[in-house]
Amino acid sequence: MSEVIPTQSAKVYRSTKLADAYLYLAAERPFEDLPEALRRRFGQGVFVMDLVITAQLKMARMDPVKLLEALQRDGYALQLPPPTAAPILHERLTE
Repeated sequence: MSEVIPTQSAKVYRSTKLADAYLYLAAERPFEDLPEALRRRFGQGVFVMDLVITAQLKMARMDPVKLLEALQRDGYALQLPPPTAAPILHERLTE
């Protein structure tokens, strides 16, 4: 494993297709350079904020060290919502 960068600037985007999904993108990387399959799944990203990530950063759903590793390795990291234990209802029951 390579050494993790101590800090990394990133842009954070919210998904227009996936509820509670966020994409952390290395600041120097354009959104259009993401793999096409990821862009199709994620949808049009809505810019949320610029963020400086450090290993000490307190994050609700991601480990900042793993995030730094992903940004260094891939240039991005996808944060999906945690799985839910709620039962899945038939669509007619939710209308």
